[in-house]
Amino acid sequence: RTVGGKNLEEVAAVVNSNADRFIPKFLKNKKISWNWSAFIFGPYYLFFRKMYEQGIIFMALNLAATLVLNGVFSKEIVEYMSFISSNIDSFYNPTQEFMSNVAQANSKIMPFLLLSAAATFVIHLIIALFADAFYRSKVINVLNKVEKNLEEGATFNMTPMLDGSNLSQKDMKKLYLGKMGGTSFFSPVVAY
Repeated sequence: RTVGGKNLEEVAAVVNSNADRFIPKFLKNKKISWNWSAFIFGPYYLFFRKMYEQGIIFMALNLAATLVLNGVFSKEIVEYMSFISSNIDSFYNPTQEFMSNVAQANSKIMPFLLLSAAATFVIHLIIALFADAFYRSKVINVLNKVEKNLEEGATFNMTPMLDGSNLSQKDMKKLYLGKMGGTSFFSPVVAY
């Protein structure tokens, strides 16, 4: 059995963590599936799995939606922020009239908040539905790139940390595939 013509051992080496979860999904080769982590974390999940291009695209979509909504609701946002800043002391000792004014201010800003939440939800939904297909494609691309480099005469050299160990080219290839794939805790932090 193969994934996109690639043997499962090498696919697992690229996936690294949670290969047992991804390989069955990759074998099915569905364009649409569900990924809870992608739904919860959105573009940051894509960065975590080193899918930088997709992560940048979805972050740009999120930014565009935010900018459009901020432009459309700029008057309401300014009025709301002015109300909050001019009445900050009243929050410590609220009166009935003040609470009525807060409710009125909240009702004016609510469409903006609902549309912002809806835009974020839609972006996370799309990511959740297509993340596994994106990841399958990324894994196959990594394997194709490594195979192309090997065909052109590239070899895997020992690193200073492994100096003196007797790793075969196959073992070093697995280490390299794990480095090219796998996950990155640093990337989502930088993206944030």
